[in-house]
Parts: sequence; structure tokens; C-alpha cells
Amino acid sequence: KRPSKDKKKEEDKGEEFGKAAADDEEPISQEDQDMIVKGTRDAAFRILLQLEKRRARAEKVFVENEKRSKVAMKEAKEKYLHEEKQDEEWNKDRTDRIDSWRDFQQHG
Repeated sequence: KRPSKDKKKEEDKGEEFGKAAADDEEPISQEDQDMIVKGTRDAAFRILLQLEKRRARAEKVFVENEKRSKVAMKEAKEKYLHEEKQDEEWNKDRTDRIDSWRDFQQHG
């Protein structure tokens, strides 16, 4: 039940493991380094291609949304103008009916 000795043993094991890993390391050959660099470049190139595809898709979606927005705005404007015209016609018809009723009441 001595925690200090247990900790000491764990530290020793960790040091031994670290030493073993350090002993296993070999210098990386130039060919291996070149393969690592090439693999890194290939991975970076694939990532760039994916990003470019996403950017192109986002741009396409943006343009489509802008077109839809313009069409929707045009339709809304046309609808508003149509309703405005209907309101004007309704008001004109209403005032005409009121005027004709007044004429009828006055002239009997």
C-alpha cells in the first residue's frame, strides 16, 4: 500500500518504453522522405480539388438562388401592381355607384 513505490515503478516502465522507442528509430532515407513529401502533396492536392468542387457548387447554388430571388421579386412586384390596379378599379366602381345613387336620390 505504498503509492510512492507504485508510481516509481510506473515511471521506470515509461522511461524504459521511451528508451526502447528511441532505440528503434532509424534515420529516414531520402527515398522515404521523398515518398512522404509526395504523399503529402497528393493529399493536399486532393483536398484542394475537393475545396474547388465545393466552391464551384456553392457559386452555382448562389447564382441559382439569385435568379430565383430576382424572379420571385419580379412576380411579387407584378402581383402587387395587379392588386393595386384591382383596388383602384374597385374604388372607382364604388365611387361611381355612390355618385349614381346620389343622382338617383336627387332626381328621383
